[in-house]
Amino acid sequence: MNATLFVTWRIRQVTILAKNTKVAIRNVRSLIKKEEDDMVTTQSLAFCEGEFVVKTLEGAELEQSFRLRHRVYAENLKWVPYSSDQCDTDIYDSWADSVGLFHREGRLVGVIRLLPSVQPFMLETEFREFLGPDFQIRKQSDTNEITRLALDPSLSHLKGLSARILRTLLKGLYLWTVENGVRYSYMVVEERFLRALNIMGFPARPISSPIAFPPAGARSIAAMLDWDEFRTENASRRPAFFEWISNIADNSMYTGALAEWRDRLNGVEERNLVLTGVSEPGGRRLEQNVLAEV
Repeated sequence: MNATLFVTWRIRQVTILAKNTKVAIRNVRSLIKKEEDDMVTTQSLAFCEGEFVVKTLEGAELEQSFRLRHRVYAENLKWVPYSSDQCDTDIYDSWADSVGLFHREGRLVGVIRLLPSVQPFMLETEFREFLGPDFQIRKQSDTNEITRLALDPSLSHLKGLSARILRTLLKGLYLWTVENGVRYSYMVVEERFLRALNIMGFPARPISSPIAFPPAGARSIAAMLDWDEFRTENASRRPAFFEWISNIADNSMYTGALAEWRDRLNGVEERNLVLTGVSEPGGRRLEQNVLAEV
């Protein structure tokens, strides 16, 4: 849980309230103390996979993710408004965790945002119309929401690489859910991405009918992924893939690589990558660049 971002946002919000209502500034922190106490601490993630580093984002890494999301959702897809600072941010970032995939040189090439059940899901607010009035959204601690999945659009022409980036990012997502005891993940995605997930071995089941959601009008659908079903299905049908996605190499082998990568990240600049994509063991090459909608 990104407690620092959340508390910073709430301090700003309540400070404005304090000015407008003449509440003493010294009481601002006490007004948000309960919300700080309610924050859930999540387990972070960091591992190497080939030439990539997968990790929970923090600090300046989050800034990179906001810019990547803006390139995808505002500039390319035009699903959210263009921002003058070229960052896609919203209130959900205040309590979200994000898992990113970096090339070893420090460039962020994929990101996925995860919302905890202790705070509102987008499915409860912006996307509530996907669900019937009687639908009960699960809000137990073993449930989260997957949002804002984005892949670097400058690599979309390298189909094999795009598929490998997506699959490795989803490996990071899976290992994050294991570390944090998450069994169920909600999402709102394009229909074609839902089909792609199922082809790749991620059994996300529809919980709504498709809707052509504005402003882009892309046919989107709400779904839930049961990670226990994922484990059962892949252990029997795709054992090599399941072995790969469930394990990482001994991290002691990568201590030097991670340190080198962190040094590079401190001075990372935008640059183009020319890489060759290779499918993971047991995985099917997905020759499409598909994105989650939210």
